[in-house]
Amino acid sequence: NMKYSKAVDSIIKNLSDEQLSQYFKDYVESMQCKERHTDIACDEADAYDSMISSIFPNDIRVQTMLYDKMMDVSVEYEESGFIAGYRMCLEHLQRYIA
Repeated sequence: NMKYSKAVDSIIKNLSDEQLSQYFKDYVESMQCKERHTDIACDEADAYDSMISSIFPNDIRVQTMLYDKMMDVSVEYEESGFIAGYRMCLEHLQRYIA
């Protein structure tokens, strides 16, 4: 157990946000267009799309620009949540094997 504990300690200390960001990108790529979001997240995106369409019914350019920006922000939050969750998982693992 001590060997595993030291290994996890080393991983926690040496794992950068940049490496975790790459893990997130690898995860997204591995999904190969499969749904990776909850039904609620998909429903929220659809509701936002409907709202934007009703506010700007005759301007697809504005609709697209606002939807794309919302998605950019969402992915940034998704990535930061992935990083936080990964770090939390390592901390739980560290406690479990200590």
